Amino acid sequence: MTPRGLFDFGSERASLDEAKHAHALWIRYGRRSNPVDVEAREIEPPRDVVHVDAHAHGETSIVVRGDEVSFLEVGTGKETVLPDDFLVVQDVSGTTLRKCDLYFLRNRGRASAGIDLTPAAHQAVKKWYGDGARVEKYRVDLPEGAWQRVAKIDGIRYRREGDLAGPYEHPYDPPVVLFRSSRTPAWRVVHPDGCIIDERGIVHP
Repeated sequence: MTPRGLFDFGSERASLDEAKHAHALWIRYGRRSNPVDVEAREIEPPRDVVHVDAHAHGETSIVVRGDEVSFLEVGTGKETVLPDDFLVVQDVSGTTLRKCDLYFLRNRGRASAGIDLTPAAHQAVKKWYGDGARVEKYRVDLPEGAWQRVAKIDGIRYRREGDLAGPYEHPYDPPVVLFRSSRTPAWRVVHPDGCIIDERGIVHP
């Protein structure tokens, strides 16, 4: 299977109304990460949506971290499994989406050519998937509308590809909050500032 892994908006998109989809370049990779304790706190629903940079000129800083996602709810033992066509994405520069959060967006298939990686995204891809990874381009649904609180979760399961491919599970201690977009089939896990998501995986929190 060809590895896949990054994501961005076309430079012609100048408003949220026009930005219902995003071009995506993506690869997948894997390594198990260790939990790091952080102070437990309640998180209000995030107020930001998607910022579309009309001057991006076809560059992306959004990478796909994996697929085959499920969430483990606190106290119930319930595992919520997303459909197979949802991807884990992160904006490594925070240009379009909040940098520390993970977003779970629907893959809409192959995208057109003309999307390049920002230097930060290129470096993230090489570290995440390995030097031999081949980038492919896809389209994903962008989140629209307000975010609604779904549940507290104490774990996430997903699949990664690349040099260390395989299924992975990351525990959250203390738990984090899972949100869902009110208008788009999209989910979001909010991490505190100072998060670390790198070639090791989700390191902090």
